[in-house]
Amino acid sequence: MEAWLKFQGLWRIVSGSQKRPERKSPSPSKDNTTAESATASATAAAQAELLEAKTLHQPSG
Repeated sequence: MEAWLKFQGLWRIVSGSQKRPERKSPSPSKDNTTAESATASATAAAQAELLEAKTLHQPSG
């Protein structure tokens, strides 16, 4: 869930490290959001690959 929230640029708000955006500035800092989004995307992709590999290599029995 944390990876998805980071990917959406919402993790800082949900975790409490950033207050909700003011009406003047509706989006979090672009640099932080981009870095968190990239990290979250990579994390989600790695988790999906690991799950797929685990599923494919389960012994049938």
